[in-house]
Amino acid sequence: MTSVAIAHERWAMSAEARALVLVTSVLVAFGLATLYSASALVAQQEGLASWHFAARQAMGIVVGAILFAVAAKIDAEQWQRLAWPLMFATIALMLITVLPFTERIAPTVHGSRRFVLGTSLQPSE
Repeated sequence: MTSVAIAHERWAMSAEARALVLVTSVLVAFGLATLYSASALVAQQEGLASWHFAARQAMGIVVGAILFAVAAKIDAEQWQRLAWPLMFATIALMLITVLPFTERIAPTVHGSRRFVLGTSLQPSE
C-alpha cells in the first residue's frame, strides 16, 4: 500500500459520518443566518457592522471545529483516563457560579451568575 493510500484510508469517512457532517453544516449555516437576521439592527444601533455578531459566532464555530477535529483524533482510552478529572473540574466550575462567596470569580451578569471570569467561560457548556 502506498503512503497516499494509507493516508486516504486513515482520513476516509463512512457514509453516516458524511451525512452527519452535512446535517451539522446545514444547521450551523441556518443558525448563523438566524443570528444575523436577529442581530444586524442591534449591531448597527451600537455602531458596529451589521455582521459583527455573526462574525464572532463564526469565529467560535471555526475554533470549535478545530478543537473537535483534534479531540476526535485522540484515542478513546485517553479520554477514559481523563473522564473523572474532567467531570470533577466541571462540577467545581458549576459550583463556583452558585456559591454565595464566589461573587468575585462569577459576577452577576444581566441578573444571573452563569459565567466564570465575567463573560468568558460558561461551565454548563
